[in-house]
Amino acid sequence: MSEASIRYARTDDGETIGFVTVGSGAPMIWLTAAGISQAALIERRYRAQLAEVGKHFLVVIVDGRGYGLSSREPADFSVGARASDIQAVANRLGFDRFHLFGHAHSSSPSIRYAAMNPDRVLSLVLSGPIVRGADV
Repeated sequence: MSEASIRYARTDDGETIGFVTVGSGAPMIWLTAAGISQAALIERRYRAQLAEVGKHFLVVIVDGRGYGLSSREPADFSVGARASDIQAVANRLGFDRFHLFGHAHSSSPSIRYAAMNPDRVLSLVLSGPIVRGADV
């Protein structure tokens, strides 16, 4: 797996969103489950999967607001605010279009973002989604 590169994006509401990029190819923004740091993903149980996915995609693993490398005490933790984190990261990296992967609690903001920005999301993959209809 290529060396991870830690970077940051600033949201419209002033939060700092940390993310790591690995691999090369078509861009994929990967939102982890709430509370799981992307650094933990790279170093632990998902290392083999990320190495394989990174052969085909530039994987952008995002720490959501409130944990990991991102702002620790965000003023807004709503689904809409978390969806705006995706926009901040995509804009920071200059992605016009990208694949989106949402895991567990990150499924709702992923669905909301994809529904609001169908012109930017090439595909949406959900893993173990935890979703309330009212949130999306």
